[in-house]
Amino acid sequence: MERSFLALCVALPELGGPALADLDPDADLTSDVARRAVAHLRAHLASPTDGLDEVYDRELVARIRELAVRATAMTSASRRDFEIERLQLALARVGREIAAARAEGAAIEELAARRTELRTRLDHLMEQV
Repeated sequence: MERSFLALCVALPELGGPALADLDPDADLTSDVARRAVAHLRAHLASPTDGLDEVYDRELVARIRELAVRATAMTSASRRDFEIERLQLALARVGREIAAARAEGAAIEELAARRTELRTRLDHLMEQV
Protein backbone atom coordinates (compact mmCIF):
# COMPACT_ATOMS: atom_id res chain seq x y z
CA MET A 1 0.00 0.00 0.00
CA GLU A 2 2.79 2.44 0.88
CA ARG A 3 4.61 1.66 -2.37
CA SER A 4 1.45 2.15 -4.42
CA PHE A 5 0.77 5.47 -2.75
CA LEU A 6 4.31 6.72 -3.32
CA ALA A 7 4.29 5.55 -6.94
CA LEU A 8 1.06 7.49 -7.47
CA CYS A 9 2.69 10.55 -5.92
CA VAL A 10 5.35 10.28 -8.63
CA ALA A 11 2.83 9.51 -11.39
CA LEU A 12 0.56 12.41 -10.37
CA PRO A 13 2.94 15.03 -8.95
CA GLU A 14 0.25 17.75 -8.88
CA LEU A 15 -1.50 15.60 -6.23
CA GLY A 16 1.58 13.89 -4.86
CA GLY A 17 3.49 17.05 -3.95
CA PRO A 18 0.88 18.41 -1.54
CA ALA A 19 0.17 14.92 -0.17
CA LEU A 20 3.85 14.31 0.55
CA ALA A 21 4.11 17.70 2.23
CA ASP A 22 1.15 16.87 4.49
CA LEU A 23 2.30 13.33 5.23
CA ASP A 24 3.64 12.47 8.67
CA PRO A 25 6.07 9.69 7.70
CA ASP A 26 6.48 8.41 11.25
CA ALA A 27 2.74 8.06 11.79
CA ASP A 28 1.53 7.31 8.26
CA LEU A 29 4.17 4.81 7.15
CA THR A 30 5.41 1.58 8.68
CA SER A 31 8.49 1.02 6.52
CA ASP A 32 11.77 2.79 7.25
CA VAL A 33 12.72 2.78 3.58
CA ALA A 34 9.33 4.30 2.69
CA ARG A 35 10.01 7.08 5.20
CA ARG A 36 13.39 7.74 3.61
CA ALA A 37 11.75 7.64 0.17
CA VAL A 38 9.32 10.36 1.25
CA ALA A 39 12.22 12.60 2.27
CA HIS A 40 13.87 12.03 -1.11
CA LEU A 41 10.64 12.52 -3.09
CA ARG A 42 9.82 15.75 -1.30
CA ALA A 43 13.01 17.17 -2.81
CA HIS A 44 12.96 15.32 -6.16
CA LEU A 45 9.34 14.63 -7.08
CA ALA A 46 9.61 16.05 -10.61
CA SER A 47 12.61 13.79 -11.34
CA PRO A 48 12.75 11.13 -8.61
CA THR A 49 15.94 9.48 -9.84
CA ASP A 50 17.87 12.75 -9.76
CA GLY A 51 20.54 12.78 -7.10
CA LEU A 52 20.58 9.01 -6.60
CA ASP A 53 24.22 8.81 -7.67
CA GLU A 54 25.09 10.70 -4.49
CA VAL A 55 22.97 8.48 -2.22
CA TYR A 56 24.80 5.71 -0.39
CA ASP A 57 21.64 4.01 0.83
CA ARG A 58 21.26 1.08 -1.59
CA GLU A 59 17.84 0.18 -0.26
CA LEU A 60 16.59 3.72 -0.85
CA VAL A 61 18.09 3.87 -4.35
CA ALA A 62 16.38 0.58 -5.25
CA ARG A 63 13.05 1.78 -3.85
CA ILE A 64 13.16 5.12 -5.67
CA ARG A 65 14.00 3.37 -8.94
CA GLU A 66 11.16 0.92 -8.37
CA LEU A 67 8.73 3.76 -7.68
CA ALA A 68 9.84 5.59 -10.83
CA VAL A 69 9.26 2.46 -12.94
CA ARG A 70 5.87 1.82 -11.33
CA ALA A 71 4.86 5.44 -11.87
CA THR A 72 5.78 5.24 -15.54
CA ALA A 73 3.42 2.27 -15.92
CA MET A 74 0.55 4.21 -14.30
CA THR A 75 -0.44 6.01 -17.48
CA SER A 76 -4.14 5.82 -16.69
CA ALA A 77 -3.84 6.80 -13.01
CA SER A 78 -6.54 9.22 -11.93
CA ARG A 79 -7.37 11.54 -9.08
CA ARG A 80 -9.79 8.85 -7.84
CA ASP A 81 -7.01 6.22 -7.83
CA PHE A 82 -4.83 8.60 -5.85
CA GLU A 83 -7.59 9.35 -3.36
CA ILE A 84 -8.31 5.63 -2.88
CA GLU A 85 -4.66 4.96 -2.01
CA ARG A 86 -4.51 8.00 0.25
CA LEU A 87 -7.63 6.86 2.12
CA GLN A 88 -6.26 3.32 2.49
CA LEU A 89 -3.08 4.73 3.96
CA ALA A 90 -5.13 6.85 6.38
CA LEU A 91 -7.26 3.83 7.34
CA ALA A 92 -4.16 1.80 8.08
CA ARG A 93 -2.85 4.58 10.31
CA VAL A 94 -6.14 4.83 12.22
CA GLY A 95 -6.14 1.04 12.60
CA ARG A 96 -2.68 1.19 14.20
CA GLU A 97 -3.79 4.06 16.44
CA ILE A 98 -6.85 2.09 17.57
CA ALA A 99 -4.71 -0.96 18.34
CA ALA A 100 -2.29 1.19 20.35
CA ALA A 101 -5.13 2.89 22.24
CA ARG A 102 -6.70 -0.46 23.09
CA ALA A 103 -3.34 -1.78 24.31
CA GLU A 104 -3.09 1.23 26.62
CA GLY A 105 -6.71 0.95 27.74
CA ALA A 106 -7.50 4.36 26.25
CA ALA A 107 -10.80 5.41 24.72
CA ILE A 108 -11.16 4.76 21.02
CA GLU A 109 -14.49 6.45 20.24
CA GLU A 110 -12.99 9.36 18.30
CA LEU A 111 -10.65 7.05 16.41
CA ALA A 112 -13.51 4.67 15.63
CA ALA A 113 -15.58 7.58 14.30
CA ARG A 114 -12.65 8.65 12.13
CA ARG A 115 -12.27 5.10 10.84
CA THR A 116 -15.98 4.99 9.95
CA GLU A 117 -15.71 8.31 8.13
CA LEU A 118 -12.68 7.12 6.14
CA ARG A 119 -14.34 3.81 5.27
CA THR A 120 -17.47 5.60 4.08
CA ARG A 121 -15.42 7.86 1.82
CA LEU A 122 -13.43 4.90 0.53
CA ASP A 123 -16.56 2.85 -0.13
CA HIS A 124 -18.05 5.77 -2.05
CA LEU A 125 -14.96 6.03 -4.26
CA MET A 126 -14.81 2.28 -4.78
CA GLU A 127 -18.44 2.25 -5.94
CA GLN A 128 -17.46 4.69 -8.69
CA VAL A 129 -14.77 2.37 -10.05
